[in-house]
Amino acid sequence: AYGGAFLSGLCLRLSKLSGNPLTPGTLQLACYDGEGVSYKVHEDYVPKGDYDPENLPEHHRESYKRRITAILYLQDDWDKELGGAFRAHAVRPKTDQPNPENFVDVMPDGGSLVMFRSDMPHEVLPTFGQRFALS
Repeated sequence: AYGGAFLSGLCLRLSKLSGNPLTPGTLQLACYDGEGVSYKVHEDYVPKGDYDPENLPEHHRESYKRRITAILYLQDDWDKELGGAFRAHAVRPKTDQPNPENFVDVMPDGGSLVMFRSDMPHEVLPTFGQRFALS
């Protein structure tokens, strides 16, 4: 409950600072089991004309409204050797080996908050420890 309240409050504060009304979306709790699970490159924002909302799960139907994504990492400790970095891409990679000049990796340290534009390509690298993220 605290994490959800924190992210909702963050959304309201960003609305006030930017002068643009933002509405908190649905919360997602991502739990990685540590078996090398990853999340392939994707964007959280999809232009409304690019999909039929009725073909998506209800919590994804309004992704065309999403502008900012915030991820709060919940695990206590994280060791870099466990992998699981959040990778933010400047441009959508065309191959499985993107140019290192075009991305930045952020380790999922517990209590950390990552915020980014929802149209930015991003992924989660293979994770070998239990990893929890609220977005």
